[in-house]
Amino acid sequence: MNRKYGKCSGCNKKRSLKYGNVDLCTGCYSAQFQSVNSGNSDIDNLIKATQRNNIQFRLEWISFEDFVDVQKVAEGGFSPITVVLKVLKDSQNINSAFIKE
Repeated sequence: MNRKYGKCSGCNKKRSLKYGNVDLCTGCYSAQFQSVNSGNSDIDNLIKATQRNNIQFRLEWISFEDFVDVQKVAEGGFSPITVVLKVLKDSQNINSAFIKE
């Protein structure tokens, strides 16, 4: 990964900005993702790991209440799937084995 140096837009200190086009130092970049609270520590840890370790693609927790106008689009088919929403029915007992599924 190419590192560039400059002023962090979060703390205004001159630091290594290792996150590509995001002008944040490591500390400020990580701090913006500390509030993940799905209610399940395995899910929270998975989300935080993707946020810390991947700039282009990362998971984000979105509460079901935040979805608007939820509609069933299609069922089955052979075309490529580009967006997946994994439904966690009865999700009180999700463990790391389920997450790796």
